[in-house]
Amino acid sequence: MSTPDDRSPERVTPEQNRPSADDVTRIDDGRLVEVTSATLSVGPLPSPEALARYAQISPDLVERIVVMAETQGEHRRGMERSALDADIEQARGELVDRRLGQWLGFTIATVAILAGAVVIALGHDWAGGALGVSGVAGLAAVFVRGRRDQPRQDDAEE
Repeated sequence: MSTPDDRSPERVTPEQNRPSADDVTRIDDGRLVEVTSATLSVGPLPSPEALARYAQISPDLVERIVVMAETQGEHRRGMERSALDADIEQARGELVDRRLGQWLGFTIATVAILAGAVVIALGHDWAGGALGVSGVAGLAAVFVRGRRDQPRQDDAEE
């Protein structure tokens, strides 16, 4: 059995829980009840209701807000474009470096093999063989290491 002093909270439905703009503070059963409402706007522009309130403050304020959002959007897209262009340029530079390294490695290995062949032709079999084998071994090491460091296509697609 409840007594008059028991003040159990009343059940409020979501529809009742939405206060109007005029109903911010009210006195209910001798108690002061404050209702706070918050809205969240996602995107570059405020809600149409907020824009209407801004228009009441200053007629050109809405246009200034829209222009600001458009300008910010153009700036953001320009920054994204610049970042993408920089990524593309970096990838091209890395490709040029990789190709240059391949050509220089091939040239060094070819010179070592040819030098080994010349030294063998001059009668120094062991020295020429060592030069030739070092050139071939260098090429093999580069290819083996390059394969090991390079991610597999199956892994890259996942």
